[in-house]
Amino acid sequence: DVASVLVSVLGEPAASGKTFEFSSVQGYPKPREGYGTTLARMRPDADGPLSVEQLDAEYRLMQQLLPGEVQDATKLEMGRKYEEVDAGEVSREKGA
Repeated sequence: DVASVLVSVLGEPAASGKTFEFSSVQGYPKPREGYGTTLARMRPDADGPLSVEQLDAEYRLMQQLLPGEVQDATKLEMGRKYEEVDAGEVSREKGA
């Protein structure tokens, strides 16, 4: 899994100039559309270090990572599972 992520981000322009950590969970699916969207949200190293407040907020946010391949919580209907979204069994439009 580590090698797979490293090879995937080599071709992502949004990874340039950014330092990041990642972890892997056995059986946890990879995002279908790659890591570009996630990497684009990250601050470049040139922006300097995060403040203690920003670091604490981002740590708390990371504890709420989305499961699944689709990575879009707005597609999840009440009572449905992320596995159903990944399988295309949920018809809710993106951003709804």
